[in-house]
Amino acid sequence: MIDSRTQDQPNWRVVTILTWAMLVVAPAVYLIIALFVDAKGMQAPAGNDVVFYILFVVALTDPLLAFIIEPSEIGKFKAGKSAAKTAGNLFLTVSIVKMAMVEAVYIFGLVSYLVTGRLDYMLYFYPLGILWSYVHWPRREKFTRLLEELNRP
Repeated sequence: MIDSRTQDQPNWRVVTILTWAMLVVAPAVYLIIALFVDAKGMQAPAGNDVVFYILFVVALTDPLLAFIIEPSEIGKFKAGKSAAKTAGNLFLTVSIVKMAMVEAVYIFGLVSYLVTGRLDYMLYFYPLGILWSYVHWPRREKFTRLLEELNRP
């Protein structure tokens, strides 16, 4: 049985720094880049709107993959096949994967801007990214639920 008091806790300082860097600072940097880069000359000759719609659909569904990856990683951990040696490391690994999927939403927005030259297309991705950030933001309660999941047979 894994006990949250004796089990190696995730390094919450690292988790906090990575979370803020990936889900707050990076999207702000992407927005600043978009404001300083004139994408009008970089537009693709055709299919601009199609690229935007494709990326937006991918942005809607990409972070959903975390709900498939997390149980898979938990199963590997229980079977002893995981590189994470502790529940804290497993939580950190899964959190980073989730945050990377959310950050991809913001990157898709930047790519949409660079391809279409329309800043409004980029900004459509930000509410979606904020929503996914809220869903996947690492919290201590989520770590507690992970411990409960690891204790189930």
